[in-house]
Amino acid sequence: MLNWTADDASRAIASTAKWLGDNGFQHVILDSDNEGMAQRDMPWHPTVLIKAAREANPSLVVANNTARKTEGEDLNMHSGKKEAGKPWLDSESNPKRSPLSAYWYQFSRGKHDADPSYQNYSRIGRYTSEMKEYTLNRTRELIEKDSGVLLPSTWLQCAPGGGVGGPFASPGGESNLGSNDNLSAPWNQDVDKLHPDAGVRWWLDFVKQTYGPWKGVTQSSAVHLEKDGELCIEAESFSHQFVSTYALYANEHKWHVHDDKPGFTGKGFAQVLPDEWPERGKGPMSPRGPEGACLHYPVRITTPGKYWVFVRGYAIGGESNGIHVGVDNMLGPKKKTGASSIAGFRPIKKWVWESERKPGYPGKAMLELTAGDHVINVWNRDDAFRLDKIVLRLENSKPEGEGPAESTRD
Repeated sequence: MLNWTADDASRAIASTAKWLGDNGFQHVILDSDNEGMAQRDMPWHPTVLIKAAREANPSLVVANNTARKTEGEDLNMHSGKKEAGKPWLDSESNPKRSPLSAYWYQFSRGKHDADPSYQNYSRIGRYTSEMKEYTLNRTRELIEKDSGVLLPSTWLQCAPGGGVGGPFASPGGESNLGSNDNLSAPWNQDVDKLHPDAGVRWWLDFVKQTYGPWKGVTQSSAVHLEKDGELCIEAESFSHQFVSTYALYANEHKWHVHDDKPGFTGKGFAQVLPDEWPERGKGPMSPRGPEGACLHYPVRITTPGKYWVFVRGYAIGGESNGIHVGVDNMLGPKKKTGASSIAGFRPIKKWVWESERKPGYPGKAMLELTAGDHVINVWNRDDAFRLDKIVLRLENSKPEGEGPAESTRD
């Protein structure tokens, strides 16, 4: 691998991303450069690797794990810097800054004279009651303060082979080590017989019971194809969505597909709920950036350029008439070429086309798209907004009526 060029690395990560998409794996985060090692040791820049992954699979969640800022990632993790408005994931959370801070080197990672093969994280999955209590408290802290957490146990689990000799290739059990176990003692097969229940199922069950199952909702993996400078997307044709746990919301928000407002096109329309700030009511401030529930629409562009963005929507008043549109998970709220804070949708209680932005956001809604595969994103700004269709055109020509038919999907 040391003889690889940067192009070799890009092809490898693109092949991995494509394989994940071809096989329908949705609950995956692709780490583009673990701890910045590729950038540090090889001439492989993470921005290039992220771009390669994104082009091969626009629906894939791609992460940055380097100390230097990159572009195009969905989230930062571990060594990646925390940025306002972007999720951050602690992907190697362990009992550091606790009375058991020496755990990894004494218990899991150090070289033991009794059995030298039991090293290199070979004891992951062994937790005392004190360690488990600390880990659960740390998990709550990381999810509430940042956005997520993984234990090393969940991404290694000491799979057999490779000279590691680890016996825990599955999440295992409840990890029944007692509080008086000597973590620095040499470990051998006799200890495995004494404590056969090692694992992190206790942690996985806690996360599921406390925070619920995975919140990505998959609809379709088809790609909308631009033709002759035009794209038309039905709202219900999203590939997947991410719910919003925006700090000001009392409840998580997500898009729901409905058909109870006549005049929509296709099979239905998408509405973001619950409506925590109804008309003539009072509630949380609308998300000004990408904190709202987000829909993903994979698209393929053959004619690059600046596209005018037109949205067909339905509002019942001034508290349900705002939406953000972006590309490749990026939203520039104050950019002249941007499509955040599209608002208006007058007259109310009718399906209408809109491209105007709120005061303070320069110009009409536009997105600059290069040739290749991208993802069009839609975030809610106002609760209860109803979205029927999105049209992107190189010509500044607002659609009429129901607008064009949905673009061909591959």
